[in-house]
Amino acid sequence: MKTKTIVVVAVAVFSLILLIIALNFTGHLAEHPVVIISMGTDKDAYHMGESMEILLSVYSPQYVSGCVVEVSGLKGVQGETLLYFNETVNLTRGENNLTFSYKLPACSCVLGYGVYLINASLIHDGECVNATCIVTIKPSGVPYMDISPDAVKQMLECKDVILLDVRTPSEFNESHIGGALLIPLSELENRLEELDKDKKIIVYCRSGRRSADACAILAEHGFDAYNMLGGILAWEEAGLPVVRSEMQ
Repeated sequence: MKTKTIVVVAVAVFSLILLIIALNFTGHLAEHPVVIISMGTDKDAYHMGESMEILLSVYSPQYVSGCVVEVSGLKGVQGETLLYFNETVNLTRGENNLTFSYKLPACSCVLGYGVYLINASLIHDGECVNATCIVTIKPSGVPYMDISPDAVKQMLECKDVILLDVRTPSEFNESHIGGALLIPLSELENRLEELDKDKKIIVYCRSGRRSADACAILAEHGFDAYNMLGGILAWEEAGLPVVRSEMQ
């Protein structure tokens, strides 16, 4: 009898906890009725002339009509925004999957090779929810991309990126970019299992030479690799922050 009473009390307490969580969650959704769950593209890297699909997953706790969706990005060589969508959609309760298709220019004279941010905004009842994702436009046959420190900074603001330092431990301890993972170039091939193939790998060293060698190794093993031109020297020259040893 005592055991049964304990079970009943435990179930009641558990139900109360679930109710509190549900009320808090409902209250949160009431403040933010539309939430962008994820944003991405059907591929991480594209070549000129290919078709790109921008995938947006949106959650709504209820039916919402007249929600404005804006998607923009890919600034051309003349400074103009090449990719732009503005659509009004109705959202059903639960998850809504939205797809926007765009065909890339056939020539790099219109859109340069490199890393680009794509932005999405959902606007309803004066509230705006934003999300971003990264895409790479690269020439055919290129195993990895060379990118500038400013492009690296943009990429680090998004998810699914690993920043890899391939210098020596002493160089790393002297100064490094915050959040970087240290795997010296001499150890890289034996430590590839520490890296996630589902993420973009940005590699840097002191000046860009060792990182280029590291990117070649990573690309050979199926990683999506990016070489930061100029290394940490160029990063600091651009006025970007580093973590320095307290011993200095």
